[in-house]
Amino acid sequence: MSEEEQGEVEKSEEGVDPEIVDDGEIIQAEESSHVSRQVRFEAWSGPLPAPSDFQAYEDVVEGAANRIMKMAEIQLAHRVALEAKTLDRSYWGLAAGFIIAMTALISGVVVTLNGYPLAGFGIIGVDLVSLVSLFVFGIRIPRGGRPRIARGQSEKGEPSDDRP
Repeated sequence: MSEEEQGEVEKSEEGVDPEIVDDGEIIQAEESSHVSRQVRFEAWSGPLPAPSDFQAYEDVVEGAANRIMKMAEIQLAHRVALEAKTLDRSYWGLAAGFIIAMTALISGVVVTLNGYPLAGFGIIGVDLVSLVSLFVFGIRIPRGGRPRIARGQSEKGEPSDDRP
């Protein structure tokens, strides 16, 4: 071993256990360190906080849990009322549509029987095409309650570029 190599060995030996130095050669000690990381994730969905949070709210302000429950009950009642109103409006819409369709159909028949078959069939044809297109393309009402025109149309009935 040259002096340079011995110097390196001696420098290296200073911080090393003597048991792992064998005849001037440093035997690499295997050092094992185990690092453990634990990640916890909680998710809660809904109008109410997680049960553990209820107790925390109650600890901060007495009666907070009861107030939160009351707010959730009021919100639920409000939502049910809105859904009932939306359903009621849809029934009125169906009734109005039926009355308009029958009026157009009867008007077309009356016009045809009075000697204007082309105009009468035109009224009946427009009425039927309108009804069929409504059933084929339809107007969808999402959860929010606001009617939405069928896919591929804007609210004005024009074709739109929003494709899924």
